[in-house]
Amino acid sequence: MSQVCNTCQVNKDFSEYYKNKLYYFKKCRECVIAGNAVNKKPKKATGFAALDPAKQDSIKQQLQNRRLKMKAIAEAHNIAYANLCYWVQKGQVV
Repeated sequence: MSQVCNTCQVNKDFSEYYKNKLYYFKKCRECVIAGNAVNKKPKKATGFAALDPAKQDSIKQQLQNRRLKMKAIAEAHNIAYANLCYWVQKGQVV
């Protein structure tokens, strides 16, 4: 048995079509694969990756400065860096 593909208009055997539980698709496998390749859109960058490189560098520098400041505070008060947030919240480190 055969069927005419809606896209390429070629009469092909049912083995060349994808099959659902109830029916065969109207496009042959080759046309489905070709259509998927053409219609594939690149993903849009979001969040940090969507920012321009100058803004990314600025944010990285701010984070680095914050880390250095927290490390200096921890060393000045002789406490572990991991516990620094706890001591700052308690008001014991200013």
